This record gives sequence, C-alpha cells and structure tokens, in this order.
Amino acid sequence: MPKQTLKQALSELKESLDNSSVEDTEKVESLADRIEHQLEYKDVSDWDEDLVSELEQQVIAFEDQHPMISGALRSIVNALNSIGV
Repeated sequence: MPKQTLKQALSELKESLDNSSVEDTEKVESLADRIEHQLEYKDVSDWDEDLVSELEQQVIAFEDQHPMISGALRSIVNALNSIGV
C-alpha cells in the first residue's frame, strides 16, 4: 500500500506542475522521473538515499511561492519514509 501512496503522490505532483505557471521545474520533474524509475526497477533497499534530501530541499524552495507543489513534494517525502527509503 505505501507504494500506491507514493504513486498517487507522484501523480499529484505532476498534475500540480502541469497546472502551474512555475518556470523552474526541471529539477522537480527530474526527481519525479528518478523516483518513478526506482519504483519500477529497484528494490527499496537499493534506492538512492539522496532523493529524500533533494526532495526536502525542493519542498523548502517551493514552500512560499507554490504551496501546492510543496505539499505534493512533502507527500512524496512522507511516502518514501513510510517504505523505508
């Protein structure tokens, strides 16, 4: 079930990015792609641990200007923590 939560959070993030006028989203989109790739092809124990810290940095970067994106990123961090990443 936690992986399904992660997939839902990724979907919400992509929707938030598509519906926003944010210009500098390449890093967030890249992180989302990396998470999807790891979710598809890797065991949780083999995941890149830097993903969580990179996501947390993006939460801070988007917090003031884009709370929807920041909230979606926070959901992803929580989902990753719940599956042991």
